[in-house]
Amino acid sequence: MLCGYFERLISFLGVAEATVELIDDDYKPYIHSFFDKLTVVYKKIVANAAKYYNIDEIFFHDDWGSERASMLSPDTIREMIAPYLKRVVDCAHNNGLKFELHSCGHNATNIPIMIECGVDMWEPQARCNDVAKYWEEYGDKIMFGIDTDFPPAMSDEECMQAVKAYVEKYGAHMKEKPFFNGATPYFMNLHPKLSEYCYEYSRKYFCGEK
Repeated sequence: MLCGYFERLISFLGVAEATVELIDDDYKPYIHSFFDKLTVVYKKIVANAAKYYNIDEIFFHDDWGSERASMLSPDTIREMIAPYLKRVVDCAHNNGLKFELHSCGHNATNIPIMIECGVDMWEPQARCNDVAKYWEEYGDKIMFGIDTDFPPAMSDEECMQAVKAYVEKYGAHMKEKPFFNGATPYFMNLHPKLSEYCYEYSRKYFCGEK
């Protein structure tokens, strides 16, 4: 689902004006009314998707961060966005679906809000987030998509060793801190068999065939 709450507001007003209206007391009542009606639409989409399609999760877009920090304060997100997002997350859960939030940018300050809303999964951008640190601190409360830091040029042997190190580092704690692999296009192009090696070795590892 593209264009969550902040993104939808941006689509109407642009980034600067949307950001201002979220913190302007004169505009807040109108934004709340808009987000409330938007939530009704989003919930209908989620319920119909669960009913008519064989899906496992809702992948919901709403970018909150820039390259260096959140574009919105945690207080603003909690007041203006979180109550409505939680209603959509609850709808997904009530329909037997997981809820993954796509939110680009440096969102460290917003992870507790994601957890409060019941978000099941978030894949941080590796280049501007300390994902390993987040996983250590919050990995038992929300599932992270963890990208790899593989070098761009690898032999087959180097690729397999890198895969083993990656799977064993995070896989050893899979029960208490589950994660998923962020298979971005960049990841897929690092080595022609990287995805295949990750798939094969992780299956063997979790089946006890190390």
